[in-house]
Amino acid sequence: MNDEVEHPVRKQLEAYNARDIEAFMPWWAEDCQYFAFPSTLLAANAAEIRARHVERFKEPDLHGKLLSRIVVGNVVVDHETVTRTFPEGRGEVDVICIYEIEDGKIAKAWFKMDEPRMCAPRLTSTDNRFPPRTESFPRAGPSSNSSSGPRSTATRI
Repeated sequence: MNDEVEHPVRKQLEAYNARDIEAFMPWWAEDCQYFAFPSTLLAANAAEIRARHVERFKEPDLHGKLLSRIVVGNVVVDHETVTRTFPEGRGEVDVICIYEIEDGKIAKAWFKMDEPRMCAPRLTSTDNRFPPRTESFPRAGPSSNSSSGPRSTATRI
């Protein structure tokens, strides 16, 4: 049952990240409602949701990173970090998304957003703010039985 409830939410997030309006819209009921949490109606039907997202999908940095998802009955709650292009520039915002699923489609959705965080500007190959690195460091050999100290491992955050 959880897979059936979670499926439309997963598929609409995939389409959101692809900025594909045609793949995004089938997961929304025709009479769906889209709210800013707790009760500010932002879109009263699928046509209004489509219009909002056609504009949103024009943002070059748009991406929703799913941090966690829970399913309770016919409700899916996602915690996401969404990268957006704000008027001030590229930034991120934490969002709690609550979806009510009926007949395999999103019937209602609520979105609670935190304050946006602006990202540092992206550096380009022509950006001269940082001089090229000139120092070199010795490379460790491929020895797997080295006892010269702890091995360094990278951790993804």
